[in-house]
Amino acid sequence: ICRPFPKTTERIGCREAVFIFSETFSGEITSINRTKTAISGQTEDFWALDASLTTPISFRTPQGITQQSRVLFLIDANTGAITPYGVR
Repeated sequence: ICRPFPKTTERIGCREAVFIFSETFSGEITSINRTKTAISGQTEDFWALDASLTTPISFRTPQGITQQSRVLFLIDANTGAITPYGVR
């Protein structure tokens, strides 16, 4: 899954991002990409992982709380912090 992303000097590379996901959640990563997101007025680098989870997690939506097993995660490319970002 990391073949398209050459090893870099960044703190968190593709392989590290996959490891962080697998240590935190159980499931299969269906895709991974690099992305930049504006947070608090600054642009941050993230790994975006689309995953199918073995055990669904809860999300708050305008309609209430929902359980989802197909989730997009963001992993900070500098700190390794993982955040469920949205449902797929």
